Amino acid sequence: KKKKKKGEVVNEEWVEPIRVYLGDTAYNYLYPAVTSDGLTIYFSSDMPGGQGDYDLWMAKRDSVNGEFGRPVNLGSLVNTAGREVFPVLRYDSVMYFSSNGLPGIGGLDLFRTEVHGSYAGEPENLGVPINSSYDEMSILFYPTDEHSAVEERGYFSSNRPVEAPHNKD
Repeated sequence: KKKKKKGEVVNEEWVEPIRVYLGDTAYNYLYPAVTSDGLTIYFSSDMPGGQGDYDLWMAKRDSVNGEFGRPVNLGSLVNTAGREVFPVLRYDSVMYFSSNGLPGIGGLDLFRTEVHGSYAGEPENLGVPINSSYDEMSILFYPTDEHSAVEERGYFSSNRPVEAPHNKD
């Protein structure tokens, strides 16, 4: 019989969770996004050393059983004096995230940037109709082939008002 490891999923259930230590517990470490090899984690935190309120950070480890190293701030291209939150990875090299500090349409807007380790490129606002004057907070995509020419599909969350159903009478 195969020995079960901590953090392993067996029959769709966690065997035993593993605590991930990223720094002083006086600060918050939120919204983890982990690369497919499990060696890099991106997250949002209010720890010191950032640009402002909550920033995007990353940490690496040498093996999936190892500890993550010291977090590195992703820098001033993506981080502002405002709030950068909800990082989501796509293909391990594209990060979607929300910010209320970068130029946008209003509230939290969704942005896209290329990431490679601790490097984050110039963020691109996803624009209308995804962003609005309300808060757009996270985006998830249906799994697709990276090289597929099919249009991307997924979901995003927002606090914009829900429109009433149209009456056909």
